Amino acid sequence: MFEDFAPAVPIAVVGLGALLPGSDSTAGFWRTVAGGHDLIDEIPVDRWLVEDYFDADPLTPDKTYAKRGAFLTPTEFDPLNFGVLPKNLEQTDAAQLMSLMVAERVLAEVAGGDPSTLDRERTGVVLGASALNLVGALAQRLSAPVLKRVLRAQGLPEDIVRETVTRFLDLNPDWGEASFPGLLTNVISGRIANRFDLHGMNHTTDAACASSFAALNTAIEELASGRADMMLAGGVDTANEAFMFICFSKTPALSPTGDCRPFSDQADGTMLGEGVVMFALKRLADAERDGDKVYAVIRGVGTASDGGGTAIYAPVPEGQALALRRAYERAGYSPSTVELVEAHGTGTKAGDAAEFAGLRSVFGPEREDAQWCALGSVKSQIGHTKCTAGAAGLLKAILALHHRVLPPTIKVDAPNPNLEIERSPFYLNTEARPWVRGDDHPRRASVSSFGFGGSNFHVTVEEYVPTGSGWAERAPRSRTAATELWLFSAGTREELATDTSISARESQQRFDPKAPFRLAVVAASQPDLKTKLAQVAELDDRPFTAPGLAYATGPAELGGVAFLFPGQGSQYVGMGADLAMQLPAAQRAWDRYGTTEFDGTPLHHVVFPHPVFSDASRGEQQARITATEWAQPALAAHSLALLDVVRALGLRPDCVAGHSFGELTALHASGVLSAEALLSTARRRGELMRDAARTTAGAMLAVTATHDKVSDAIAGLDGVWIANHNAPEQVVLSGTTAGIAAAEAALKGVTTRRLEAATAFHSPVVADAAAPFASFLSTVDIGAATVPVYGNTDGGTYPSEVDEVRDRIAGHLAAPVLFQAQIEAMYSAGVRTFVEVGAGSTLTGLVGRVLGSRPHVAVNLDRPRCDGMSTVHEALGRLAVAGAELDFAVLWEEYGPVPQPHRKDGARMTVKIDGGVYDRAYPPKNGALTPAPATFPPPAATGPAPVPTSVMAPAPAQFATSPTNAPTTAFAPANGHGPVVFPTRTGADSSMLSLLEETQRQAALAHADYQRQTAEAHADYQRRVTESHLAYLRMSELSLSALLGSPPPIAAPVPVAQPPLQPTPITFQPAPTPQPAPAVMAPPPTAAPAPVPTPAPATVPVEAPHLSEVDIDAKILEVVAERTGYPVEILNLDMELESDLGIDSIKRVEILSAFRDQTGDLPDSDIAEFAAARTLREVAEKVRNLGGGSPTSVEAPKPQLKVIGELVRSVPTAVSAAPAGLAVAGLFDGPIAVTDDGTGLAEALVTELRAHGCTAEIDAENATGLIILNLAEVAPEQAVSHLTSAIMTASTIADRCKLLVTVQDTGGDFSGAQGNRAWTAGLSGLARTAARELPEAGVKALDLERGDRTPRDLAKAIVDELLEGGPDLDVGLRADGTRNALHVRPEPLTSNDTTMITQESVIVATGGARGVTAASLIELAKRHQPRIVLLGRTTLKVEPGGLSAHADEPSLVRALAATGKADPAALSAQAKDILAGREIHQTIAALENAGSKVRYTAVDVRDEAALTEVLSQVRTEWGPITGIVHGAGVLADKHLADKDSAQVERVLSTKIDALRTLLRSTVDDPVEVLCLFSSVTGLFGNAGQADYAVANEVLDQVAAAELARKPGRAIRSVDWGPWHGGMVTPQLAELFTGNGVPLIPIEAGAAAFVDELRPTGLSRVCLAQQDGEAPAPPAVPTEIVVNERRNPYLVDHTINGTAVLPVVMAVEWFTRATERPVTLQNFRVLRKIALENYQDEGARLTIRTSGGDIELSDGVPHMRATLTASTAPRDWPDLADSTSPFIPELYDGFALFHGPQFQSLRKLTCVNDSGASAEIVGATELEWPEEAWRTDVPALDGMLQLACVWAGIVLRSATLPMAIGEVRTYGSGPLGTGRCVVYAGNAGAAHITCDVVLTDSSGAVRAEFIGVELVRRPS
Repeated sequence: MFEDFAPAVPIAVVGLGALLPGSDSTAGFWRTVAGGHDLIDEIPVDRWLVEDYFDADPLTPDKTYAKRGAFLTPTEFDPLNFGVLPKNLEQTDAAQLMSLMVAERVLAEVAGGDPSTLDRERTGVVLGASALNLVGALAQRLSAPVLKRVLRAQGLPEDIVRETVTRFLDLNPDWGEASFPGLLTNVISGRIANRFDLHGMNHTTDAACASSFAALNTAIEELASGRADMMLAGGVDTANEAFMFICFSKTPALSPTGDCRPFSDQADGTMLGEGVVMFALKRLADAERDGDKVYAVIRGVGTASDGGGTAIYAPVPEGQALALRRAYERAGYSPSTVELVEAHGTGTKAGDAAEFAGLRSVFGPEREDAQWCALGSVKSQIGHTKCTAGAAGLLKAILALHHRVLPPTIKVDAPNPNLEIERSPFYLNTEARPWVRGDDHPRRASVSSFGFGGSNFHVTVEEYVPTGSGWAERAPRSRTAATELWLFSAGTREELATDTSISARESQQRFDPKAPFRLAVVAASQPDLKTKLAQVAELDDRPFTAPGLAYATGPAELGGVAFLFPGQGSQYVGMGADLAMQLPAAQRAWDRYGTTEFDGTPLHHVVFPHPVFSDASRGEQQARITATEWAQPALAAHSLALLDVVRALGLRPDCVAGHSFGELTALHASGVLSAEALLSTARRRGELMRDAARTTAGAMLAVTATHDKVSDAIAGLDGVWIANHNAPEQVVLSGTTAGIAAAEAALKGVTTRRLEAATAFHSPVVADAAAPFASFLSTVDIGAATVPVYGNTDGGTYPSEVDEVRDRIAGHLAAPVLFQAQIEAMYSAGVRTFVEVGAGSTLTGLVGRVLGSRPHVAVNLDRPRCDGMSTVHEALGRLAVAGAELDFAVLWEEYGPVPQPHRKDGARMTVKIDGGVYDRAYPPKNGALTPAPATFPPPAATGPAPVPTSVMAPAPAQFATSPTNAPTTAFAPANGHGPVVFPTRTGADSSMLSLLEETQRQAALAHADYQRQTAEAHADYQRRVTESHLAYLRMSELSLSALLGSPPPIAAPVPVAQPPLQPTPITFQPAPTPQPAPAVMAPPPTAAPAPVPTPAPATVPVEAPHLSEVDIDAKILEVVAERTGYPVEILNLDMELESDLGIDSIKRVEILSAFRDQTGDLPDSDIAEFAAARTLREVAEKVRNLGGGSPTSVEAPKPQLKVIGELVRSVPTAVSAAPAGLAVAGLFDGPIAVTDDGTGLAEALVTELRAHGCTAEIDAENATGLIILNLAEVAPEQAVSHLTSAIMTASTIADRCKLLVTVQDTGGDFSGAQGNRAWTAGLSGLARTAARELPEAGVKALDLERGDRTPRDLAKAIVDELLEGGPDLDVGLRADGTRNALHVRPEPLTSNDTTMITQESVIVATGGARGVTAASLIELAKRHQPRIVLLGRTTLKVEPGGLSAHADEPSLVRALAATGKADPAALSAQAKDILAGREIHQTIAALENAGSKVRYTAVDVRDEAALTEVLSQVRTEWGPITGIVHGAGVLADKHLADKDSAQVERVLSTKIDALRTLLRSTVDDPVEVLCLFSSVTGLFGNAGQADYAVANEVLDQVAAAELARKPGRAIRSVDWGPWHGGMVTPQLAELFTGNGVPLIPIEAGAAAFVDELRPTGLSRVCLAQQDGEAPAPPAVPTEIVVNERRNPYLVDHTINGTAVLPVVMAVEWFTRATERPVTLQNFRVLRKIALENYQDEGARLTIRTSGGDIELSDGVPHMRATLTASTAPRDWPDLADSTSPFIPELYDGFALFHGPQFQSLRKLTCVNDSGASAEIVGATELEWPEEAWRTDVPALDGMLQLACVWAGIVLRSATLPMAIGEVRTYGSGPLGTGRCVVYAGNAGAAHITCDVVLTDSSGAVRAEFIGVELVRRPS
C-alpha cells in the first residue's frame, strides 16, 4: 500500500550538534545511549531548591511532587567568540547562548571547521522552542509592589520594607537594554542567523513537546520546495525550572516514584529533562554532489492533529496513527521494513498505551510474525526534554542507524502486561545489540513526537549507504569502546612511554614490534593509562603479562603462528556482540553470515535474540543456542567474524587446528571449505548430532587425571572410551550409560564430573551418524589447504586428497579428540604463538596446561561476561609486544574526528553556563540566604503609629512567649553593642509580636554569622576571579552623564583596617505574653547608641592625565575591558570591534567617551571619526595622530599504618529463635533444582515444595533456585570431590540465582557433625559467601538434625523454614522441633587451665615455616620451648653464591640473569624459591633462638605415605607426636559464577586433605593439642571465596568432631580475622587500614594463638580485630504473600472496594526482619499497596535490607525506612483534657473507613488544637488470629487513625498518613487495652504533623510515632 505513493525528496543529515544531560557533544550522547547510562538525578542545588517547591502530596498548591530530573552540566561559553558582551550575559537566556554553541558546531562540521565558507545566502534556521526561563526571572521583579504592600500590611517599618524589597529584587536579574531580546524565544534562531550571517528562513515554532519536529517539517519543506539549500533544524529547551515541574505536576504527568520507565509494568509518569539538538539538512542529491559527510537520510515526515478529543492534553491513538500512515506514504515504503521505533514514550500509563495502540494499528497488519521491531525511548535515560524531545529521539535513531546498533531503553524489568507486547510487532530493546541486516534494503528507523493540543509527528529515517554515483561519504563514527590499546616501543627502558598524552591510535601507528623494549597498555581513559604506566615504572626489566599490561624486552621471537578454533560448549548468547557493534569488519561478517536462515530463522536471531524478561524465557534462549543444530553454525559465524578482523589486522597463520567442531572452522581458515560451505556443514553436523542424541543412550565424563591413569582404570570396562585428551590431567570419557557408571566407580578417589552432553560424542556410540554425514559432504566443494590443518583424530596434519578429507570429516564425529597431541605436534613444528579465534578461552587455557613453562604465547579473542573489545585489545597487546607485525587500521575503520569550529589565536574568556539564568543570585551558593544586617527604626518622633486591624495567622509554635509580667524583650547582639530593647507591647497583636521577635532573632543571627559569611563570600569571590574572570562582570556602570562629561574617580577608597569582630553569645529574654491588641502601638524607647565606625578617607578627584602621558594601547584595552566586561588579558588590538567583540555603534560612542574622560580632552567632534574605526588598533592610531611556576608539589609523607580497634574473642552460639513469619526471597521466582544426596529426602522435598506452589525438580535444568542436600555419609577421602561438585553446581546457576539453600546435619545447633559427616559439613560457608555475592537472592544455611525423622518429616521442616523462618541466614532445626539461629557473641578467655605444652612436646605444624603461622609458633617457642616439626612445600636448596646482597625478587632476578641466559619464568621461580628458603631459615633461627628444637621437611602433607615416613623419623628421634598446628592454605579468589573446578579442588584439598592425612598419620599418637587455622570467611562468608569458606567451615566441624571423640584435649579451630602480615601484603595492609578495616597486629595474634592452646571445652572461637560493632552475617531478603487466606483481617482495611495494605503492616514486617530492637527512622510511604487480587493469589512483597535501610517492594519500592539503634521512650506530658466542640463520628466511612477488625479506637477522651487522646484496644480484643506478632498491629493502626481524626478536625478534610519521622516499638505481643495520645506539630494548608504515643493499661509506653506527616486525602 505505502509503496504506491511517490516518495518525498530524500533529505540528508549532514551535520549534528547537541548539548544534552551528561554530554556536551553528539559523541558523548551516543556513549550515554549505547552504554545505557541513567542521567536522571536529584535536582541540582544551584538550579532550584527542592525544599522551596517540593511536597509529596500532588494536591498541595504551588508545589511539585517530583524532585528528580535530567539537567545539563555546566559548559564553557566564550562570549568573545559569539560577540556577546559579558555584561549582557545575565540579560540573555541560556537557551540563546547554548543554541549559538550548538549551531556553530553543526555548521563547522558541514564546512570543515569554518562556517564562514558556507553558502549562507540560501541557508536558514528553524527551531522548536517555547517560553524561556528569563521571562519568569524578570517577571518576578514585577512582584515587588505586591511584596511591598504585604510587608506594610504586616506592620513592618518602612525602612525594613525597603530593605526587604531591595534584597528580593537583588535575587533576580536586572533589566537592561539586552533583556528584551534576551528573553524572546524567536531570538534563539535570530542570534544564530545574525552571528553566522544566514539569509534563509529564520524563526522558532512552538508545538509543545512536538516543537522540534514541527521545526524539522518546516525545514524539510523549505528544502523540498527549493527555497533553501541547507537548513538548521532542531529543538531548544532549557525550561527545567520549578515552574515547569509544577506545570507537569498539576496535570499530573510526573512520576511519583521519581523515574521514567516507558512501556514498563512499573511506568507511573515521566521525568523532565532539557537540552539543545540541531541537525544540518540538505537534499540528498545535493549532499552527494557536494561530497558531504552523511549520517542518515530522512525519507518522510507525517503530520496530523487529534481533532476533537476528550481533553486538550489527552493522547488520541487514531490521530497518532494518521501521522504514521502519512509518514510512510511520504517515504514510499512499508513500516514492515522498519526495525527500530524511537517512541515518544513518556512513561505515563495513558500516553504509552495510546501510543502503542497507534503504532500497533499501523505496523500490525503489515506482517504476520511478531516482535520484529525494536521499541524504545531515550526519555528513560535523559527524561522528557519537552520542546527538544523529538530531536533527541531522532538523534538517537540517526546514531543507531549510523553505528548499526539497536540501542537500549533502560529501567524496564518487564513490559506493561496490558500492552500484550509479545503478540505485537514490537519488543522492548533493553540492551545494546548489533543491528544485523541483509542487503535487500538499508536499515530503517522511525521516530514519533507528540505535543499537547494534539500535535502529532512521525519521521522515517534510514541508514545512508553510499551509491558510488556521488562524492558523499558516511560521516565518521563515535568511539564508544570500553577501553583502548596503547602501544609503546623504544630503544631503552627510559625512553619507553614518555608521552602519556599520545592517543591510542597514534601510539599504534608509531609502534615498532622489533624494538628492544615493548609495552602494551589496555586502559579505559588517559588517567587510567597514566596509572598503569606508573605501575610499570615501579617494576624491573623482567618481561611480564598482567591484566591490561604486557611488557617484553630483547629480540622479538614470535615463532610460528597457529589459529585455534573452539568447539561446541563454548557458545553463549550474545557472543561477538561487542565486536559487531564496534568494528565494521565484524559487523559486515555478521551481515553476511548471520542472516543465513535455517528453518526460516536467521542465525543472528539465535545469537543476538531480542531481550526477554523472565528467567524461563532467558533459559529458552540459552537452550536454543546450546542445541547442536544451532550451536555449531552459531560458533562458525562468530569465528568467521573474528577471522575477518584478524585477517584485516594482517595476522596470518602458519597452521590451524580446532577442537571437536572447531576443526571444521579450521578447515575453512585453511581454504578447504568456503564460508557458505562451513555454515551449511555446521548445520548438518549439528542436526545429525541432535538426531544421534535422540536415538542413542550415552554419557560423557570429565576426569582430572593423566591419560595413563584413566586408561588403566577403564582397561577392563565395556562400552567406555577416551573421547578427549585435552591436557596432561584432563581426559574426557564417552560411552554407554552403563559404561560411564562403571568408569565412575573405577575412578573412585579421582575427581570426575558428568558433562551436560546429550549422548556419547566422539565414540563408537554415535558412529551411525558418520554415513549420512558423509553423504552430505559429497555435495560440498572441498578446496586445497593453504596452510597445514592439524586434526583431532591423530594430532597430525590433514591429508590433501579430497576424498580422504571428506572421510576424515565424516569420521570425526565418532573419533577421539587428541588435543594435547595436536598442540605438541604444532610446538614441535615451531609454533610458539597460539591465537584462539572463536568463543571463550578454553583452548588458550588448555595450551597453557599442555606447554607449561615452555616458551610460548597463547591469546584468546573472546571471553564470556567480559567486554569484547577489551578482550581483543588484551590479545593484540600481547601479540604486538611478542613481535607480531599488525595493521591496526581495522580498529579505526569508519572512525575519525569531526571538524571543530576554527578559533582565532589568543586568550579566551570562558564562563560556565547551564540551562538556568546566568549568574543567578538564587538559589544561594550555600543553600541559605545571608541574613540581612540588623537594622531597627529610630525612635518615633511623634505619636504612635497605627496598627493594622486585619486578622493575622497564628505565630509559629516554636516562638515561645514570656510570662505576662516580663517588661521588655531584649537580646545582646554579637557585635559587642549594648542590648537593643523593645518595650512591652501591652495588648499587642500576638502575630505582630511574633513577627517582630523573629525579626530580632534573625538580626542577631546575622551578627553572629557575620564573619563566617564574609569569609565564605570572599573565598567565593576569589574562586570566581581565578576560574573565569567573572569579577569583570560585576563592574559598576557609569551613568549617562558620567559618560558624557563627568570624570569618574580613579583612586579607590582606602579601607581602614579594623580588628576582627569577636562574636558574642546571643541571649534571648522571655517574650511577653500576648494581650488583646490595642488600636495603637507604643513608640519604642531610645536604643543604646551604636559606636560610629571610622569612615574611609574621602575620595579625592584626580585630574585626568594628559594624552602624552598615557600608554595609549594599554589604556584602550583597559577601557574596552571596563565597558564590555571582557578581561583585559584576552583582548588584543587586532580584534574587530563588531565581529570579534560585538561592539555596536552605540557601545563605541560609550567606550570612546569613557576613553576621553580618562585621558584628556579629545574633541567631541572626533568621536564620530573614532566610531568608524574597524579594529582597536585603528582606534589607537587615530588617537596617536591626534596627540601627536608553577609551584613544586611536595609529596606528602605516607601515613604510618595504625592499629585500628582491638582483638576480640567471640564464640558462635546457637540461640533459640522463633520464626519471623516471613518467607525467604526467591522461593517462587522460578524452577528450583534440588540435588539428590541419596537419602530419599530430595523426592520428599520436591513433593513438599510443589504442594506449596513452588516449581521444583531434582537436578532441574535452567533453575533459578538451588537446594543442596548434604545429609549422606561420604567417605573422608571423597570429601573434597564431593564439596567441589556442590560448589560447581552452585556456580552453574550463580548468574541467575534467586535462591540458594544448603542443608547439612551438624546437630541442629551448629555444634558440630559427628563422625565422617564432619568432612563434608562445610556448605554453610558456601551459603554465607553466596549471600555476600548475591544480595538479591534468598539464601539459607540449614543445620537439619535428622534424628529418627522420615524424609517427609525432614522435607516439611525445611519448607516450613523457607516459608516462615524470616531473615536468619544460619538456622538450626533440631529433631525435637527446636529452632536455633547462629549468633556470634563475645566470650573472653577465662580458663586458668595449665597448658598441655612443655619442652618435651612434639608439635607438627603445616604452613608454619612462613607467614602468620610462623609468627605464632615463634611466640609458642618463646613461652614453652616445645620441639617443632615444620612441614612445607618449599624444598630447601643451597643458595648460589654472591646473592646475599639482593633482598627482593627483582634484584635477585637481575643477579641470576647476569650469571647466564635463562628463561624469565625460570629466573622468577628461582628467585621466589630463594626468598622462600631465606624466610624458612629465618623462622628456624627464630624458633631455635627462642629455645625450641626445630626440624624442617619439604613434603606434600596430602601424600599420606610420604607424611607417614616423615613422622616415623620424628618419632624415632623425638618421640610421639603430641600436638598439631594446621596453618596451610591457598587462595583462588573468583566470584561463584567464575569458579574453576581445578582451582576449587586445590583450595579445598590444601585445607581438608592435608588435615585428614595429618589425623590419620597420628591416630596412634598421644595428640593432646590440635589447633587449626581457620578463617572468618567460613563464619561470615566473603565475596570471591566460596571454596575457602567451605574449606574453613570443614575445619571448624572436624575440630568439633575431634573434641567430641576425645574430650579434655586442647582442640581449637580459630576463625582468624585478617592479620597485618602473611597473605596481607604491606600494600594491602595500607589499603585496609586506610579504609578503616581493622587488622590483627602480629604480636597480638601470636599471643592469642598461644593462649588458646589449653582445654576449655570449646572447639571453635573467632579471633578478629574489631572497631565498633562485631562482624555480622549479610542481610537476606525475605518475602510475604498477602491475601485473604493468610490475612483475613485486611478485608476490613478496604478503600473504594479494594483492600489496601496498612502502613503498620510494614512496621510489623520490618520489625520481624531485624534481629534486634530497632528504631525505624524516616519511614516513608512511597506509593500505596492496593491488593487487587486479595481474594485470590494476592500480592507477593519483598523485604530487603541494604546497609542501614529497609524497604518493602513488589518490584518497585513502596515503603522505606532507615534502621537505627533502639532508644528508651520519651517522657511525655499530659494532654489537657479539653475537647473541641466538633467531635466526628468514628468509623463513619469518611474520616475512618476501617471495618470491625481495625476499629481499635473505643472512645475519644480529648480533642483540641494541642492534640487528641483516646482509649484503644488491640489484637486480642479485635479477635485477630494468633501469629508470631512482634507488635500489636491494630493498636498501631489505631495510633494513625487517631492522628487522622485529629488532623481531619484541624484541616477540615479527610487525611492520609504519608511518612513517620521515627517509629519506636517496645515489648511484643498483644496490647490488651490502652491509651493513645496525639501531640500537635506543625500545620500547613494541605498537610500537618504530629507525634503519637501508645501506652498499655499499666502506663508503660508500647509505641511512639514521632513526626507523623499527614496530607489531605485526594477527593
